[in-house]
Amino acid sequence: MHARWRDWIGRGWFDWESDGYPWWSHLHHLKTWWEFRHLSNIRLVHYADLLGDLEGGMRSIADYLGLSIPEERWPHVVDACRFETVKRDPEKVTGDMSRSFKGGAQSFINKGTNGRWRGVLNAEDLALYDAAMKRTLPPDCARWMENGGPY
Repeated sequence: MHARWRDWIGRGWFDWESDGYPWWSHLHHLKTWWEFRHLSNIRLVHYADLLGDLEGGMRSIADYLGLSIPEERWPHVVDACRFETVKRDPEKVTGDMSRSFKGGAQSFINKGTNGRWRGVLNAEDLALYDAAMKRTLPPDCARWMENGGPY
């Protein structure tokens, strides 16, 4: 796992990326959206913010999209999006993921927490991560990526 991490965080697959090998750079991907977050047709949503206030986040997204949801439907809609509900029947949300993930959707919809990778990576891995963040993301974007909150 550590060797895979070091490749992913320290090597690019494309000329314009310095990380992401052998797939793509999550950091570069976020940076490209971050640069246009001021546009009216782009809305960044952070998982930590949804964990903190799922209903408020969902109502904000619905408002942004111009969706009118009857007030009496909100409890059902929010419950359908809670991690615990999705975890009970993950295929309902993801479809069949058995070819992509060992354990399929049940392992993809894992723990519903944010930031637990910090307990998995060692000091050297975390130093590589910090260097990649500084190399790729502006400080406000890096702060948002790690913590969520307003941007």
